[in-house]
Amino acid sequence: LLVTGNVALSLLLLVGAGLLSRSFAKARGVDAGFEARHVYTLRVQTPDDTMYRDPRAALFRQQLMARLAALPGVRAVGTDWCAPLSQACGGTLVLNVNGAVLPEGGDRPNIGVHLVNEGYLPAIGARLIAGRFLTEQDRTGMPTVGVINETAAKRLFPGGDAVGKRIGIGFSNWSSAEIVGVISDVNYSAVGDPPTLEFYGSYLQAAQSNGMYFLRTDSEPSALVNGARDAVRALSRDLALFDEKTLDARVATSLGRLRFGALLLGAFAALGLVLSLIGIYAVLAYTVSLRTRELGIRMALGAVRREVVALIMRQAMLLTAIGVSIGLAASWGASRLLRGLVFGVSTTDPLIFAGQSLLILAACALASYFPARRAARLDPVQALRGD
Repeated sequence: LLVTGNVALSLLLLVGAGLLSRSFAKARGVDAGFEARHVYTLRVQTPDDTMYRDPRAALFRQQLMARLAALPGVRAVGTDWCAPLSQACGGTLVLNVNGAVLPEGGDRPNIGVHLVNEGYLPAIGARLIAGRFLTEQDRTGMPTVGVINETAAKRLFPGGDAVGKRIGIGFSNWSSAEIVGVISDVNYSAVGDPPTLEFYGSYLQAAQSNGMYFLRTDSEPSALVNGARDAVRALSRDLALFDEKTLDARVATSLGRLRFGALLLGAFAALGLVLSLIGIYAVLAYTVSLRTRELGIRMALGAVRREVVALIMRQAMLLTAIGVSIGLAASWGASRLLRGLVFGVSTTDPLIFAGQSLLILAACALASYFPARRAARLDPVQALRGD
């Protein structure tokens, strides 16, 4: 009972670890719509909300980004108030599409709003699908424009090209903005979540003082840390610089739940497998010691060594097979608990179930072979004499 129960529990843990590990691998390979390599991010906080208001807010951010862009190796500098995969971006409702007012209720979809500069989308590596990115000419006094993502274009303009159409959102100056570009879907929520509608407007048309800055570099972003800090402090000693990370690190943080689950279950599964192997070995070793006289008689009557090995291993594999059967049933039932944790993998993936079952069967067969081989080496005369 102890051995079969241990095998069943080990298989349950192995299946869970396999599902989470494969899910983590799938999540790492997902196209999130941006290129995280060689991007350094930081936040800059002004002393209070009354500092650097219009028009000083825009001037402050321009001066800061000019200093950051002058750092060696910096290819592009962008600003937004949140990072991809941060799950902390604000949004509003779409009020009208191409002049047609949407009725209140469910027909007004939510859309994420990003106040960015012309360098933000190139800095995060967003891909341009149609039209153009924002430019320095998209500023106060000029017609309000915006860039939307591919999902917003398909949802709001299903009949054709979104570039040149107009959209109105319930946010500041964009009651009627011309769409000048469509970009790839950049994921701002959790890994694996479906893409949401996103709108990118120029911060020069609705300035914000506090935000996050993105520096795309030619080399490792760690080389920029000291230079970026000096650039911020040179602009004003009153500015607070914090939340400094590479974009790669932010992506890794967003995958932390999957990674932690895979490591935790993997560690318990490995421990359970080791205990199962010890249990199989100990039970068989004890069984061989009890069956010394029987085995001696069998060999004295002509049983060959391979028959003795097969006899002992059959007992072990019977215990293992019972445990695997129980473990498969338990894993199938417990897989429902993992539905909210896995991504891109079925919780009843037959490859995971079959692969982990074969792993534990092979490991237990190996553990049972050594006591069986020792039993096959018994000298029948010595065995009978000792009895």
